[in-house]
Amino acid sequence: VLGDVMGKKWKAWVFAHAYIAYIRSSVRAIVEESEEAISTSEVMREVNRFVYRDDKIGDALCALTLMLISLDPKTDSVSVSLSNSLQYPILHYKKQTDYVHPVQVNSSLIGFKADSKFEEQKIILRPGDAVLATTDGISEFINGEKPQHGFETIRSIFLKTVKGSALSAEKLVLNINPDYEKGVKNNFSDDASLILISVPD
Repeated sequence: VLGDVMGKKWKAWVFAHAYIAYIRSSVRAIVEESEEAISTSEVMREVNRFVYRDDKIGDALCALTLMLISLDPKTDSVSVSLSNSLQYPILHYKKQTDYVHPVQVNSSLIGFKADSKFEEQKIILRPGDAVLATTDGISEFINGEKPQHGFETIRSIFLKTVKGSALSAEKLVLNINPDYEKGVKNNFSDDASLILISVPD
C-alpha cells in the first residue's frame, strides 16, 4: 500500500496518521474477510465504499492518492490499482529492452461516488525486471521548483540504479539523495515514499 494525503486546505497533514490507520485497517479487514483471492481493484472498490459512507473523513480522503500492489510469485506478476493518480506513472524496467517503461493506470477519486470503478493493471515481470512507484515528495526533492522535469529525472536515476550491482531500495534512495544517510542536511522535507519490486536476474 502506497499513499499520499493531499488537499492541504483540510490540514490533511495533521490527520495523516489517522488516515493511514483507517486505510490499513480497512484493507486488512477486506482481505481477511474474503474467502477467495481478491483483486486489487476489488479491494479498492471496497475501500471506496467505506470512505464514501464515512461523512467525517470522506471529504478529506477524496484528496488521497492510494495505490494497492499485489505480488503473485507464482506467475511473477504485479497487479496495481490506484485512486486519483500518482504524480508520475509507475516505472517498469524491462531487462530485455534495457529501458524504463511508464505504466499508466486509469483511476477514480476515492470516496467521491459509491460505485466508482477502479482499474487493475497487471505487470508481468521477467528475470532482471524491476518496478518502481513513488510519492511526489521524491520528485519535489530532486527538482525543487521544477517538478515538471521530475519524471525524466526519476526515470534516469532508476535506470542508473537498476543497471548497477545488487539493486536495493536503499541504493535507489541514496542515488536520489546522497546525503540522506547522514541525516544532517538536504533530507526530504515532504513525505517521500517509494516501493521497489525486482526479480533476480
